[in-house]
Amino acid sequence: MPKLYTFDEYVALERSEGIRYEYWDGEVIAMAGTTKRHNTIVQNIRLPSLCRKCTSEIENRATVRLP
Repeated sequence: MPKLYTFDEYVALERSEGIRYEYWDGEVIAMAGTTKRHNTIVQNIRLPSLCRKCTSEIENRATVRLP
């Protein structure tokens, strides 16, 4: 069973190691790095005005409710 982290521990880990992680229900999973090509594609995607496009360099805290 993987070690479970608090959100504050996750933030501290990411800042101290300089590696991007995904935080999911206490689990911390290393994310793949990005490339200039990837960011160019993301920036060029046209989405409806109600949507925001973000590159991988953004931190977001979200609550997900599953049925």
